[in-house]
Amino acid sequence: MQTITIEETIARRFRLPKAPTLVVQPEGVSPMAFTRLRDEGPFRGRTMAVPPEEAFEFQVALAAMSSGELWINGNHTELREVSPGDTFVFDLSTNPNVDLSPPYDFLRFYLPMAALDQLAGHRGLRRAGRLRTTSLGIQDPIMQGLALSILPMFQEPVTTTALLL
Repeated sequence: MQTITIEETIARRFRLPKAPTLVVQPEGVSPMAFTRLRDEGPFRGRTMAVPPEEAFEFQVALAAMSSGELWINGNHTELREVSPGDTFVFDLSTNPNVDLSPPYDFLRFYLPMAALDQLAGHRGLRRAGRLRTTSLGIQDPIMQGLALSILPMFQEPVTTTALLL
C-alpha cells in the first residue's frame, strides 16, 4: 500500500501519468525509494513544490534531454542539455523545483537523512551530516551503473529483493 501512495505522490509532483517506484525498508531503517521519472508526452509544466524535508534525491539521466530550468530555495538556474549518466544531487530541504521539457528519462534515488544516519549508526560510523554539491549534472559512472542495474527491477517488481536494493 505504501508504494502506491509514494508513486501517486511522485507522479503528481512531476505531473506524470505514472511514476513506477520501488521501496525498500531494511530493518530498523527509514524507507528509501527508487523511481523511474520518464515522460515522452506533451509539456506538463514546472514540478509542484513540496514541503522541505531532511532527505536527498539523486537523479541519474538515462537518456539525453534538452535544457530545462531549476529553482533551489527560489533561486533560478538554467539547466544545460543533459547526457545519459549525468547525475544531479538535490537536498530536499531546499525545495528544488524543475521545469523539464519532454522527452526525459531519469532514475530517482530517494534517501532520507534518517536512513543515512541509521545505516551509519548500525555500523558504528558517525552521522553523515549534509551532502553538498556545487555543480549540477556531472557525469558519474558509478551512479549510472547503479541506475542501470536497478532499471530491470521495474519490469518484475515482485521478484525484486530488498537485499539487492
